[in-house]
Amino acid sequence: MMYRILKKHPELRPYEADIKLRMERYSRKKKQLLQSCGSLKEFANAHKYYGFHRLPEGWVYREWAPAADRLYLTGDFNGWNWTATPMTRIDRGGWELFLPGDTLQKGSRVMTIVEKDGNLTQHIPLYARRATQDWKTQSWCCEVWEDEPYPWTDAEFSGDEPPYIYEVHIGMSSEEEKISTYREFADNILP
Repeated sequence: MMYRILKKHPELRPYEADIKLRMERYSRKKKQLLQSCGSLKEFANAHKYYGFHRLPEGWVYREWAPAADRLYLTGDFNGWNWTATPMTRIDRGGWELFLPGDTLQKGSRVMTIVEKDGNLTQHIPLYARRATQDWKTQSWCCEVWEDEPYPWTDAEFSGDEPPYIYEVHIGMSSEEEKISTYREFADNILP
């Protein structure tokens, strides 16, 4: 199979085997990812389903661990008892746990415990929004976090003015296939 990039850029032909290998790896990984969800968009938005989510009646926690035999949640809410709070297996390799009321608080520290073939290992939840380190023990864990609405203060912004550019990569600012200089940037781009 001839890739379009090789037709458009024949100078890449010496690298055809590498391009083919990368495309095969991409296809395998995409197929693997899509086994657990319907589309790449669904995969990219998995954080909206997995992780910790506050509900009016408590918290729901979902984790994706298709190869696990059992999953548990441990943390300061249960005295770090690794197996006291088991999760329930749900569809497509997922696990779920509902914790009522204020069992968890913003800032609660937790870890996921994975059981596989009788072995227990601790992990930071895959969809953690915040990970922190205990400076005494040097161990890491997840800190339960609630998103707070951002207080927008720019209601008067119209966007009609030219944009303010606060950062630029001068070396990449040229249309030519080379590294640009400061002088070229000042003469050709800034005006």
